[in-house]
Amino acid sequence: MPIPTDYERVAGRSVAPVAYRRRVDTLPTGPIESDPIDYYRGRDFADLRALLDEALDGVELGAYDRRIVDWAKQTWDQPTMVTIASLIQRARALR
Repeated sequence: MPIPTDYERVAGRSVAPVAYRRRVDTLPTGPIESDPIDYYRGRDFADLRALLDEALDGVELGAYDRRIVDWAKQTWDQPTMVTIASLIQRARALR
């Protein structure tokens, strides 16, 4: 049974749908030394899932990539999502 996906195919590439492409300006921009609770406290869990979509915006994804991202969004807790999304954005900023 296929895993449901939040991604769609656009011009031969997998990208997050427009609804998920909202700017998330509340991610840590530097090293995280402890639970980043201030970045997810009071936020809807769907908004936290969108953090990964935002961090991966513009990155071409294969079918397995999409599957893993969807799995992560369904299983990771709030501090993990914030931390991984922050790591991805910080790594991309170095390029």
